[in-house]
Amino acid sequence: TVEGSLKEVQQSVEQEQAKREKYIAGMVELLEKMRHLKSEGNSLFKKECYESAVDSYKQCLRDFDLIDLEALEPSQIEESQDLQNICRLNIAACCIKSKSSYEDAVAMCNLVLEKDPDNPKAFFRRSQAKLAIGDVDGAMQDAISAQSLVPDDVTIAAHLRGLKDAATQRSKEKQEREDLARQTENVDQDAGEKDDSSTSPERQTDHDRVTLDSCLAIANSYKAEGNDKFKNQEWSEAMECYQNAMRVLEPHNSKSIDKVDELLTSCHLNIAASGYKKSVGMKREAEAAKLLDLALCHCKEAMALDPNSLKAFFRQGQIYAEAAALEVQVRLQYESLSGAEDILVQRSRDSLLHAKSLLGKNDPSISTAFEELEAGAAKTRRQNYRRSLQKQTSEVSNNGLEAASQKANRKNIQRKAQDWDKIDLEGELEQLEYESLQQQGLSEDEIRNRQIMQIVQNGSLDEDEKMRRCMRLAGHKDWQPQPLSDKQRIRRENENMLQF
Repeated sequence: TVEGSLKEVQQSVEQEQAKREKYIAGMVELLEKMRHLKSEGNSLFKKECYESAVDSYKQCLRDFDLIDLEALEPSQIEESQDLQNICRLNIAACCIKSKSSYEDAVAMCNLVLEKDPDNPKAFFRRSQAKLAIGDVDGAMQDAISAQSLVPDDVTIAAHLRGLKDAATQRSKEKQEREDLARQTENVDQDAGEKDDSSTSPERQTDHDRVTLDSCLAIANSYKAEGNDKFKNQEWSEAMECYQNAMRVLEPHNSKSIDKVDELLTSCHLNIAASGYKKSVGMKREAEAAKLLDLALCHCKEAMALDPNSLKAFFRQGQIYAEAAALEVQVRLQYESLSGAEDILVQRSRDSLLHAKSLLGKNDPSISTAFEELEAGAAKTRRQNYRRSLQKQTSEVSNNGLEAASQKANRKNIQRKAQDWDKIDLEGELEQLEYESLQQQGLSEDEIRNRQIMQIVQNGSLDEDEKMRRCMRLAGHKDWQPQPLSDKQRIRRENENMLQF
């Protein structure tokens, strides 16, 4: 019968529509998973867990390969492609930071630049990686490209300045070698002898010296930038600059070259100073302990390079004094900070005494450090921090109880008849449902996924309304459906007629 045929067609259309909606919801969910993986990778990167961060970023890239871009809205397509580029650049940053594979860093930046030729971060990261593998000319070209895109970026400017200084030094050394070669050639001609200077040990030594001078120029540029950051109390940024300087010197740090050792010692001490300064102002003891452990490690590295480093022993004394004021449970997580409080205090005292003996006279900074140690200044500061944190925790708890009380009162409020037109009933119902699911222990992602599935399975909503609600849950509150083509409009009208 006609009625039976219409019913079959209607069922077929509904099934196809349900499949399509389920498919689109799956793509939206996959995009949300990519967001989560990128955030997870960023958290691991901040903790310097570079290998784990790379795993998260790579999983995000694998999920991107599964996404059907045709099922997404233009804004979602743009977001997913941005996530792909961000993860590739972050993988490059992990490779550079961990010194694991500069070639992989270059490859990741190449992939980004294929799709986004004007990405300054890709040029900058590739410049850093090329410099690390010895491609100074390539690093220079990428740095120039990066600066042309973001002229006001101080980090890129400092990197480029270091490369230009190195290039100037290389040009000067090349001219000196050419002059020396001409002089040698003239002498050989006078003596009736022929000399192949291109393969001589002296020529090879000159080449090594040029490479070393280039690295020293770049490293000193990074160090100068770090000193500026230190003066402005930008401790984290200063530490990163000093670490970049040390990274540039890596090819030469095992050759016992005085200039390299001197610069490495200075960078180790400056990282230790930055870490100590930052830890002093941190109320959270776990975060402070991590920085103190790092600072102490760099002090030891400085002492290994210069056993009579006055600054290393002075800074070590300050670090032990600050560590002694931390809670025992926090200190025990780091072997360098373990030990009873009085032991750490004695280590601090011994380090400061040794610094004083190396100097051979009284120094205001060392005297002040002794006075603060004996007065228990660090311990008093930590006690004040703990009281402040306890007060904040108490205030947050009280505010939470007050907010919960207000919510309970709002649910039971008696509204007047004229107020009902002003009520966002749908919004209030959604909020009540959200609070109920939270009380059941569901996470925000789980709540959102459940709400999306409920919308998709709601037969009373048309396709546009379902998509509008799903997009609102995904954070795109202003999303509107695209105008239908004639073909789509006719299909939609036929579907509505069948449903009627």
